[in-house]
Order: sequence, then structure tokens, then C-alpha cells
Amino acid sequence: MALANEAFLREQFDSAAILYQRLLENGWQSADLYFNLGVTQYKVNDLASARFNLEKARLLDPNDKSIIHNLEKVKDKIGDYYVFPAYPLFGLVEWIHSTLGHTTISWFLFLLYLGVLVTFWRWRRGRHNAAKIIGFCLLAIFLSILVIFLFEQTYFRFHADMAVVSDFTVLWEKPDELSSPVRDLQPGFKVRIHEIVGEWATIELADGSVGWLKQDMLLPLGRKTEAGG
Repeated sequence: MALANEAFLREQFDSAAILYQRLLENGWQSADLYFNLGVTQYKVNDLASARFNLEKARLLDPNDKSIIHNLEKVKDKIGDYYVFPAYPLFGLVEWIHSTLGHTTISWFLFLLYLGVLVTFWRWRRGRHNAAKIIGFCLLAIFLSILVIFLFEQTYFRFHADMAVVSDFTVLWEKPDELSSPVRDLQPGFKVRIHEIVGEWATIELADGSVGWLKQDMLLPLGRKTEAGG
């Protein structure tokens, strides 16, 4: 990372990009690494790769202002000004996951559930009203967090179907290059994948356009990793 950062500061962007990419290939993942690689690729005008890696960085740290700012710069340059509609509590779910991570949330829910069971067991054994009240409070907290957790799973599925267009291409009306073109797509456009049929995928753009595209033209963002890589 130090060598890659040094190459970046010397404006040796091609070398820096290679070094950042090697870190990813060797299993290193973090918001900073994806961010650095995305900015480096932006510097050499590789907008599709820059969008892809900045989106990956945003998934790991959705509230980082530097990531958001640079992602907006890429979107402006490629002309993709639209955003997909967000689910209710979407911002809260992003913050919870990026701060705690999937494993921490799961363990917290499990321990809270055990606390509910133990509290009600003590109330049944001793008939203490205080234990009953505590048990109901813990149960309310458990159910509330469980609802948020379910939203988080929806969030996972939402992003698992996201991809970035890798090159100049055409969005087709049908899975056939002889069909009518819907519109031209710039490298770096973000799309949602609805269905995959053979080598084709039916996709939706954030502006509502729907059509078909060959899978090899897409860079899937994939499922979000744990916070911190």
C-alpha cells in the first residue's frame, strides 16, 4: 500500500493502479483500498473501473464524504445523473452495517434473544413483575433490531444485483443484436440486473430504461463484505 501511495503521489498512476490491484488479488479489502484504486483509475480516465471501485468503497463506508464526492465526479463525467430509489430506512441500514458488520449484528441479536428467554424464565420461576417488564422491553428491542436486520438482508439482495457497464455498448430491446436498440450506454453506467438468460442479462437503469445486454459487458458489484474488509 505504501508503494502504491508513493507512486500515486508521484503521479505514476498506471504503476499505482497495478499495485493497488495486486493488493486486491491477494485478498486485501478495505474502503480505503477500493477508494485509492478508483481515484487512480479516474486519473487515467478509466471511468468504468473507477465507478466500479468507488461503488465498492461506498458499500463498505457509505458515509465517507471523500468517497461520495469522487463518485459524484465520476458520475458527472460519464453523464449518469440518476440514482436508484432507496428502501425505507436505507440510510440507517447502511450506517449500521458499515459500522458493525453482519457478524456483529448476528451475535448481538442472538445474545439479546437469550436475554429475553432468561428474563422470562426468571419471571416464571419467581413471578417478579420487574423481570416481566424487563423481558418485554428486551423483546421489543429484539423485534425492532430484527426488523432492521431483515431490511439489511433486502439491502444485500439489492446490491447483489448491481453492476457497472464496462465498455461502450447498446441496450437492446430483446436478447438479440438484430433487435431494436433502446439506447447507447457509456462505460461506468450503474445498472440493476433483473434476469440472466444464457449470455444475456435483462437490466434496468436508474432512469427507468429497461433492455438487454450481454453479461460480459457488466462488472458485477457483488455482495457487500464485512466492514473493514
